[in-house]
Amino acid sequence: MITVSVLMPTFNHEIFIAEAIDSFLNQYVDFDVELLIGDDCSSDATPRIVQMYAQRYPDQIRYFHYQQNQGLMKNYQYLLNQAKGKYIAILESDDVWVDVFKLKKQVEVMEKTENCGLVFSNWYVINEKSIEIARSRTPRHDVDYRNLLKGNFVAAVTVLFSKKMFDMYCNIEDYIAREFKTLDYPVWLSISAHARIIYLDDYTANYRRLVTSISNNNDYKKALCFEKSVNDIVDYIVERYGRGGMSQKELENTKIIRYIILALQFNRPWVAISLLVRDVHVVNWRSFIMKFFPLLWVLKNRHFLGMRK
Repeated sequence: MITVSVLMPTFNHEIFIAEAIDSFLNQYVDFDVELLIGDDCSSDATPRIVQMYAQRYPDQIRYFHYQQNQGLMKNYQYLLNQAKGKYIAILESDDVWVDVFKLKKQVEVMEKTENCGLVFSNWYVINEKSIEIARSRTPRHDVDYRNLLKGNFVAAVTVLFSKKMFDMYCNIEDYIAREFKTLDYPVWLSISAHARIIYLDDYTANYRRLVTSISNNNDYKKALCFEKSVNDIVDYIVERYGRGGMSQKELENTKIIRYIILALQFNRPWVAISLLVRDVHVVNWRSFIMKFFPLLWVLKNRHFLGMRK
């Protein structure tokens, strides 16, 4: 019986995919695992590299090569339908697992924790040359549905989640029909609305940040489109599973703050200030400062300025 199915959608990642696959093969486990690779019509050497690994490790790697381009969400949908594991992990083809015990530790947590739907950890951020450029921080708040509605602080490369809970609470056909830009956020939200999320204070993975990444686009209009999709995801989830105890105004603030931070990242402080003054609702002392002392708030959060440049 397969315990963990690892999903690896790929497209034109000949430079990185061998390192990603090797980091799966290097996992120290005492249970059965499988790696499902879905190649979305790559035009580089990705198919040749993956075929070589699939032939060398037929008991661990299953390779799917599509005849027509599917897009990321449909690629994930197909891989999820093929997955045999009790749990699901995600390892995109430009990312790397750096902890050989990642899956083992996470399965142990899932097995011993009642109503555990998802386990995640810390991660390093690397660039195309594999140089570390940032790292995640320990969450300063409860790891739960309410706080996940405020923002996605869980990196897909670090996650292990329950396939049973995914099947019960997640609808990838809806995600595709609504043209969501990302799979991970609606999955984390849907599972966290019904089960516990466990945070491990370990660094288990490298997340590679590329200029071609959907969530790291250097075009302001395209980045705005991504943030709008994030807010669409929140609306969709809240309609089904509620606001997690937040008031409607608190929820609206979380959406506005996404746009404010984006404006700062693109070095547009006056856009951020305009949004602060015009759209933020006063619901607590923090929002009071944001609305009536916007320049002070921007100065306090100036580390965001120019991050996308």
